[in-house]
Parts: sequence; structure tokens; C-alpha cells
Amino acid sequence: MSKEIPFLVVPKRNRLAVFPERLPQGLAPLKMYDPQLLQDAEFVTLIQRLDDLSFGPRGLHMPGWVFYDCGVMPGVVFGFGRPRHEVRPWILRVLGVPDDYDGLVPLTLFIAIAMLPPRSWLVYTLTSLNEVAPGATSERLIRDTLASGLGLLNVETLYGTIQWRSRSLPHYTALGPLDVISAWTPAHDIPSTLTFQVKIPPSGTSRLLHSSHEITSDAPAPNGLVNVDDPADLQKLQSAVEKGKRIQVVAPPQTVGRYTLGMVHAGDLNR
Repeated sequence: MSKEIPFLVVPKRNRLAVFPERLPQGLAPLKMYDPQLLQDAEFVTLIQRLDDLSFGPRGLHMPGWVFYDCGVMPGVVFGFGRPRHEVRPWILRVLGVPDDYDGLVPLTLFIAIAMLPPRSWLVYTLTSLNEVAPGATSERLIRDTLASGLGLLNVETLYGTIQWRSRSLPHYTALGPLDVISAWTPAHDIPSTLTFQVKIPPSGTSRLLHSSHEITSDAPAPNGLVNVDDPADLQKLQSAVEKGKRIQVVAPPQTVGRYTLGMVHAGDLNR
């Protein structure tokens, strides 16, 4: 595991939903923040800025009130950071850390919101400062963040919305085959967004922590390809989902020439 410091941003009323004792052994002590306390406002501003730097250039800028109302207030924020004095000056400039700030600097971010039934969570954000400042931290840290966040929440069913070309998709396929809920999502600002759910097996978080594989050994072999840059191809896949066909993303997309192809397994109808 990394030497970075784990942090948790959670309103007092949501603390019953987290299980710090489930975090991997060997981590530094967990730093706790409350988004409803003035003393924690500077740090919460930095995690909002990290989210905005990661997703704003993709057309997914999130206003502060959305970040608070839809993410921080109803959910849980987890990640890893380093003390300011351990962060290189150019990284501080990228994140816009104020000169007089001397606290923890966030490097990764995992935000999750509870869903029904119990132990079901939606990943609201998964990102690393490497998205905008390559080399800011180890590439491995983003996977450690996802694994630790899932363990902290004791997740049984994970939901997610993600763009087909996202660099984070391999971290999710490493958990298991992703059941496609929508392959083409017009309600989203980016219609070529994948909505998925995946059951987290008991060994799921451990698998993420101790392996670099992007595909699980129990994943079915792909029996279909989808051009993730072709709206017609994604809409065809969406039509199959709406007709009751079980579609699973079983591996990260592969680039073949000028095409990026999603690796899917199509099962029986109404499974």
C-alpha cells in the first residue's frame, strides 16, 4: 500500500455507514473531515477543485451547490493525500493550493452515494490528480483508492456511470463483469455514457489491492464488439438491453487501428 494519508469527508449523520476498521492494514491513521464545519472548509474546497480539474475539461463541470447537495451531503468522500510540505510546488500550483494553506493536499478522490437496497452504492467520482498533473502521484494509487473506498463502505452492489473511453474503466472490470444498465444514455450530458452495476465478491477489494489485472478469471469471454465512438453502435447495444438481453462489459476497450472497441458478452434474453 501507499505511504499517502487516507482521508474521509463525511457529515456526522452519515458516519454510521462507514467502517474504518475494514481499511487495509498498514495505512497511516485516517484523517476525518466534516463538510459542515468551517474548520474543514479549505480542504473541502480542494477536493471540489480536484473534481473540477478532472471533469471540467470534459464538459462535466460541477457547480459548488451540486458538489455539496448531490455528493458531499448525501454521500461519503474518501481518498489519499499528502501534507503540503511533501508535495512538489508545481503540483500545488496545478491544484491551486493557497500559499497560506498548510494542511493535507488531496491526490485521489472517491465519492459514493448510497442507493437501495442496503449495501448498494453509486460511484459519483473516481479520479486522481494524475489526470491533470501526470506524475503527481503513483498510478497505482487510484486503484488503491477504489479498493479501500469499497472496503470502507462494505459495498455489495456497485453502480457507476462512466464514459466508454474513461481511463478508470479497467479498475471496474477488474472487479468482475459489468452488467450494462444503459449503453447509450441521452439523459446524461455525454450520451455515450455507460451505466453499469457489478456485484462485489468477498475477495473483490483484495483482488484490486494485490493485482494489476484488468479482467477477472471468472469473466466470460467476449462474444461481441462495439465501436465506442459510433453512436449507432452504442444505440444498437442499448436497444438490446431495453429488450431484456443481458449485456456485460467483460474487459476494457481495446484500440485497433483508429477504432476503440468495447469488449462485451451478450447473454440470453431476460436473464
